[in-house]
Amino acid sequence: MFFQEQYFFPCLIKKGIFLYHFFGAVAILGTFYKAFSLIKEQFFTSKVFQSILLFLFVILLVTLFSSNVLESIKYWFVIMYGVCFLISFYISFRDVKVKTILLLTSTSLFISSLVGFYDFIALYFGWITFNRYPDFNKVVSGFLYFGNTADYVHLMLSLILPFLFSKFHLQLSKNEILFLSLSSLLGICMLIGTTRVSVIISFLVSVILLVVLNFRFMTKKKLMYFFMINVGFLSTFFLMFPSIVSSIRNRVELRILQRKPNDLAGNFFIENIEKSLQIFKKYPLTGIGLGQSQINVTNQIFNVHGTYFRLLAETGILGCLSFILVVFSVFYFIFKKIPKQNKKESFFYQFLPFMIGIFISSVYNIHFFRVEFWFFLAVVFLLNDGLTKENLEEKKAGL
Repeated sequence: MFFQEQYFFPCLIKKGIFLYHFFGAVAILGTFYKAFSLIKEQFFTSKVFQSILLFLFVILLVTLFSSNVLESIKYWFVIMYGVCFLISFYISFRDVKVKTILLLTSTSLFISSLVGFYDFIALYFGWITFNRYPDFNKVVSGFLYFGNTADYVHLMLSLILPFLFSKFHLQLSKNEILFLSLSSLLGICMLIGTTRVSVIISFLVSVILLVVLNFRFMTKKKLMYFFMINVGFLSTFFLMFPSIVSSIRNRVELRILQRKPNDLAGNFFIENIEKSLQIFKKYPLTGIGLGQSQINVTNQIFNVHGTYFRLLAETGILGCLSFILVVFSVFYFIFKKIPKQNKKESFFYQFLPFMIGIFISSVYNIHFFRVEFWFFLAVVFLLNDGLTKENLEEKKAGL
């Protein structure tokens, strides 16, 4: 569904309206007939859902003080669409087994990875590509921009890898475990292939934290296999795609190691922070308005980057604090589900490093406008419900 965006009407794409919005709207409408009773019964008893709905209300409130109210309302509807998609997806899959949800997520990642690498290789052989605008130096997959690809892969890997490291992978067959593992490896390669340094670093932090958390549970033999497989796989990948390695090196040099004055790549993030704080100081309580944080960096116009900086600039203290409430609610939601014993076996114990990586990534990237972020939250809630039910069933069976 994502790769069709580039073949959609350009006039709508420029306004931020994509084909998946129409498919998603059909899915949302299909659940409206039973949504009210379920929302009343289930969602308002959850502090996380209460926080999300409060965030949505606060964002609408501060939008009324925007420098361009009508334009900001359009962006508010984008966020509301994401929240509705979350609720719709949750309702549709609330009775589906955890295994099925993970396999569907893994299938999505697997197909996206194949499309991305096919296009990347097809460029060199002159074959037909899925993507209208493929790139010789990075894997764009079928998404509109390479940054969208990186964010999507990062979120999907943050769901699949914790499952593979927890005890719940034991409920899968060998073929299913092999498929999830292959999807994860392809996903990691695609993430690196996007060359988006900020997301790669965030994911690397998560992997390091994952190893640290599991270090006392791992034998020397397992550690050796873990590093040998990953080093061998990545080395092979880098040898096969040297242009990606070169692109990553150039981006790191331009953005971090060899920053130059009056250069967009080197100056962007620093100026982004400075100018977002300037807007915030001018409109501290409600911000300038959703979608109104346009800044000029080396004679080019951009909206402020980074979830927290953009929220401060566009929604002020009110919007930023309400989003932080959502973040802490999710952390609390996860933390209370971690059992005091057998941490190695808990999905949410393995999931914590990836949540930290996503919050780090949010310093530079923007998630709350992206439907995949709300899909990600929906899957987290579904996993919580499903794993809790399965734990109860196991305890009853044991009795």
